[in-house]
Amino acid sequence: TPPPSPQPQPTEPPPPPAPAPTWTSEPAWPTAVPPTSAVEPTQPAKPTDPAGPTPDPPDPGLGR
Repeated sequence: TPPPSPQPQPTEPPPPPAPAPTWTSEPAWPTAVPPTSAVEPTQPAKPTDPAGPTPDPPDPGLGR
């Protein structure tokens, strides 16, 4: 009979963590600001895409 007792106990611990997330929701706003800066670095990489097609035309020109 002793083993069954410990099983029901683990189900109680889960509830406490739920109330904690409510406070974390506030700090979440400031964290959204840093991610935006990461987008800037990605922008410069886009220009390289259009540059790819440019080399295509020069290829035929060098084709004798």
